[in-house]
Amino acid sequence: MGPVSVLQWAMYTDTADYSEWKTSRRATGLIMSASLFSLKLGLALGASALTGMLAHYGYEANQAQTDETLRGIRLLMSVIPAAFAFVGVFIMFFYPLSNKKMAEIETELVERRRQHESEENA
Repeated sequence: MGPVSVLQWAMYTDTADYSEWKTSRRATGLIMSASLFSLKLGLALGASALTGMLAHYGYEANQAQTDETLRGIRLLMSVIPAAFAFVGVFIMFFYPLSNKKMAEIETELVERRRQHESEENA
């Protein structure tokens, strides 16, 4: 999960730059707080879904587990998370902020900021 976390936060900052590029207003704080809220909400919903799926497979704490429960646990530790990972990879093919696009945006933002500073100093 280490590389995924770094990539996730880099994407949030790219989104902040993209937002400034499109709207000419910087909203880094709003974007970061919304992303952190979404992350926490996702973790809470994921934990809830996991406990629901464990209950569906008949999991009972501190008890010997049935074959069906063990099969469900194996699925929850392998196939099901892998399916979500593949969906995430598929969605990433449509992510429009490539390295090339971000380099263009950053160059334009630097130029805009220079012009703005020149106007303020004049």
